[in-house]
Amino acid sequence: MPPDFVPPQNYYRVSVKALIFDNQRRVLVFKDHAGEYEMPGGGLDHGESYEAGIRRELREEVGVEAAQVGPELFSYPCHTLHGRPKICLVFPVWLNAQHFKPSDEVAEARFVTREEFERLPFQRGEAEVTAYADKIWPGSRYPSPFYRVALRGIIRDEQDRVLVVENKGHLFELPGGGWEHDETEEACLRRELSEELGVEIKYIGDIQFVYKAWSEERAFWMLRLNYAVTLKNHKFTPGDVMIAARFVTRDEFLQLAWCSEDKPLLELVDKIWPQ
Repeated sequence: MPPDFVPPQNYYRVSVKALIFDNQRRVLVFKDHAGEYEMPGGGLDHGESYEAGIRRELREEVGVEAAQVGPELFSYPCHTLHGRPKICLVFPVWLNAQHFKPSDEVAEARFVTREEFERLPFQRGEAEVTAYADKIWPGSRYPSPFYRVALRGIIRDEQDRVLVVENKGHLFELPGGGWEHDETEEACLRRELSEELGVEIKYIGDIQFVYKAWSEERAFWMLRLNYAVTLKNHKFTPGDVMIAARFVTRDEFLQLAWCSEDKPLLELVDKIWPQ
């Protein structure tokens, strides 16, 4: 593109940006060789989906693969380095791993807190993103003390392996789901396991443990109640949401790529497999 190119009225360069958090709620930013920062991502090519654009940019910029790309969270207007009008579309992204291999264009990839983010020297035309910190680090959509409550099944096989399910984003969860109003715990678990895996429950035991988690994508707190569950059989037929189900050992469990809301399970593994 020639440096003196001026787009016609109503034409903007469109960029897709990845919103990537670590487990301390810090967000990923890239520093260029001039010491200025930007959000991960870049221009969206013609004929390219948002998800494909983000996946390509992350591979090109820092050599990582996106495990899941969520729906658009927000957009902001800004300008290119040459002063052309630009629109940035921001999507939540989860990575398979956070081992970055910066390209020639990226001097450093690092996670920063909100306070650090708001003080960073962003590239010319990119500084507008700092005005959107409340969208990057939102408060809860629902007032305290409201949580979205989900019931999950701790289901074992004869080898003491635990059942996990894989969603369409290739991230793992324990089987189960949201507890609807006016529904008993038993009815909820039976419905969820039937919908997700096409199986029937033989027996529901006691709660094994409870944990809470913050959902970055949906901006609310969650509470997970985990019950011991025995199935009538292990012949699974995944539904529309889950693509696979399998039993895993403790060591395999710790190596899985978990949904952000279920990552606290990695610190609760001794409750699943008591020593």
